[in-house]
Amino acid sequence: MFGVQYDIDVSAPARFGSDGELANPDSHRIRNLRWKGAPVRDSQHFAVAVSSYRIGGGGNFAMAQAATPLPIPPLRVRDAIRDYVAGRLDRDPLEHAPPPWRLFSHPSTEVEIFTGPGARAYLSELDPSRHSLHGTTPDGFLRIGVRL
Repeated sequence: MFGVQYDIDVSAPARFGSDGELANPDSHRIRNLRWKGAPVRDSQHFAVAVSSYRIGGGGNFAMAQAATPLPIPPLRVRDAIRDYVAGRLDRDPLEHAPPPWRLFSHPSTEVEIFTGPGARAYLSELDPSRHSLHGTTPDGFLRIGVRL
């Protein structure tokens, strides 16, 4: 979510179950939530754009239904994409912005990801101290070890 910065701790249990119900009330995967470099305070409020699918509870995100809607005209995602692709909208101001999130650091932990072999051409974009190439799977997928 652009506008704030945060770390995601994948080692923490999920706070909500796949049904959208609170499963682990003491668990928090989001760490170091910041806005403009300062920790977010409970008293701060933010506007978040969501689709009608989410607002309607789709994907088991019922908490969005309790949000206070802002008095702005609705905009269909497909219309925004159509207008952007057709050049009727300004360039995306976030096009070159750094990602707002990163994985919470666990220096002694490494995960292995599988991706298409074409990703090999982009490995130079990764921090070499945090990844290693583990070859390919029998199915041809590239195996990359990533240190958290």
